[in-house]
Amino acid sequence: AKSTFCRKCGQHYSIEKLLAKEATSLKGPGFFEKLTKLVTRETFRDVSCFACGHKQNVSSAAQSTLCPHCGSYIDLRDFKIAGPFGRSVQTQGEVHITTKGDCSAARVACSVAYVEGKLRGTLVATEDVHLKAREKILGAIEAKRLIVEKRCNCELVRPLKVQSAEISGHISARLYCDG
Repeated sequence: AKSTFCRKCGQHYSIEKLLAKEATSLKGPGFFEKLTKLVTRETFRDVSCFACGHKQNVSSAAQSTLCPHCGSYIDLRDFKIAGPFGRSVQTQGEVHITTKGDCSAARVACSVAYVEGKLRGTLVATEDVHLKAREKILGAIEAKRLIVEKRCNCELVRPLKVQSAEISGHISARLYCDG
């Protein structure tokens, strides 16, 4: 484990940093360490569980967490796909499929996605999907908001299901949109 949270107060902390502090605890903190504690404050972000939908407040420094409601694992890392990629991903971080990226995973679930390359599976985003591809996309996309960038010129074979769409480029697709 690299990071975890306190079961008493719910605050996230890094185990590696905690062990490093134990090693330096023989001497008192220096002036620079006191100054950085005053300047840096821990920021938090809201994360919802994919399994049960429970929302919680998590430190932005955390790489993963457990849902306090159902106990399922929640990954918070960002993924950058720059080549062939076939593993399913379920993260509350960002997924970026670069122009040379080829994502053939059955299901990719994330908070925000940037699609510039090939997508063959299903992409589910709890927030935004930024589309900037220049070729045929065989995968399905479900998102809260679709943003088609200016230089996008692509054809989507499977339907898009979104709540709202902002289209600045060119797409050819079946678009199911609430807004």
